Amino acid sequence: MTINRKAALAADRILEVGGAAWPDYAQEIADYLADGIAPGEVVEAILAGDLYGAACQVDAVGQAHLVDIARAVVAHCPPQLFGDPDKVSLWVDLRAAADGD
Repeated sequence: MTINRKAALAADRILEVGGAAWPDYAQEIADYLADGIAPGEVVEAILAGDLYGAACQVDAVGQAHLVDIARAVVAHCPPQLFGDPDKVSLWVDLRAAADGD
């Protein structure tokens, strides 16, 4: 299975898991996974593994669900697409290059 397919499946799963409790965050993560859309600062911090940075910027919904969001990312996202700021940047760049072809 290609990384693009894995990312699309992960995006669907993130929307299923978080769509009701943290819909804006779920959508932003799904957009990043499926389309390579650069996430905002909070979601980028979560994806990069910087939960302290995310906690310092997050709104009330995110604060209440930060652990759930992080667990969903770890449980459902391909490991190539999270855990390090360089992985997040690379995915955005790769998807942008693919869209430009």
